Amino acid sequence: MFHSAQGSREKAKRYFMLKLSTSLANIAVECLLLSAFLFSGMSRGTADLLASLTGNFYTELILYVTLLQLAMSALVFPLKFYSGFYIEHQFSFSNQNVRSWIIDELKEALLTYLVSLSVILVFYMIARNAGAMWWLICAGVWIILSALLANIFPVLILPLFYKGRRLEDGSLKEKILLLGKKMNIKLLDVFEIDMSRTTRKSNAALVGWGNTRRVILADNLLKEFSEDEIMAVVAHEMAHYKMGHIWMHLIAGAVSIVIFFAVIGYLLPSWGRIGAEGVYDISIFPAILLLFIVYELAAMPFHNTLSRRLEKDADIAALKALGARESFISMMKKLSEKNLSDDEPNRMIEIVFYSHPSISKRISLARNFTF
Repeated sequence: MFHSAQGSREKAKRYFMLKLSTSLANIAVECLLLSAFLFSGMSRGTADLLASLTGNFYTELILYVTLLQLAMSALVFPLKFYSGFYIEHQFSFSNQNVRSWIIDELKEALLTYLVSLSVILVFYMIARNAGAMWWLICAGVWIILSALLANIFPVLILPLFYKGRRLEDGSLKEKILLLGKKMNIKLLDVFEIDMSRTTRKSNAALVGWGNTRRVILADNLLKEFSEDEIMAVVAHEMAHYKMGHIWMHLIAGAVSIVIFFAVIGYLLPSWGRIGAEGVYDISIFPAILLLFIVYELAAMPFHNTLSRRLEKDADIAALKALGARESFISMMKKLSEKNLSDDEPNRMIEIVFYSHPSISKRISLARNFTF
């Protein structure tokens, strides 16, 4: 038993480090491409060429962003394949063949491109026309767009990747709807999605906003977890809504965006030294992306610290709602085993990269919780 547990822990650590190192390599490749494109003069040359061909700023911007996105996607594709397909198969998670995986990746790439392009267009419109307070307006728009995406996610985005259907009436559905009423959360319904089409991992979530809010359960979860264990997962997700954690994340994100754009605004006089007209000059777009990547990496420990605090609060609220700890603990152990989570990560790695407390801490919280 000891050797089995030790072997599972080492396997989980190996899986995490492989995924992390590949993700960091992906970021490094993107930074190298952006730096080369910016400092070689290719960015200026491309922007000037597109300007002469189109004669319209926003057409030039769309073509520039599209070409840059295609180049970045092509360069990082081998790393994405290694991380998203090879490693997942190596650790017996993925149920997809190459064709199915590529189709999903193309869907995700197209969706990311459309959303990113929309955000970039809005940013440039504001930067060109809103005056000195452009950075504050950008943050406000970010909040609105985030709320909109949360609302449409279960209706327009999730169905692109998974088929869903309303969960059949029964004791589990009744318990979930009853818990929703107890927490004063209005639910459209409870849905099951075919997550097993792509992975052997299990999960559940409370998604949507307002009239699209719903509980979604992976079919893997329904097949392999008891009703009490599933209720522990659902109670945790509902606690996030009940305690306003969604708004806290939105506000934290908005504050972060304000700081980022304020930094960009502070650096504005420097743009002239590299031949740029201002922050809205298309040729320095790679510089903005580079700054954003560096800023996100620097801010990651702070965002994750907040997230771990909110996750702990949601665990406490879930335990109170359940009125028992056994199902919560067994759920955590099973999720850790199923999803190959490192239950005792290195402390610094946890601080920087973990958005949730480690499994061992969450189980310890439940064991020591007093009702």
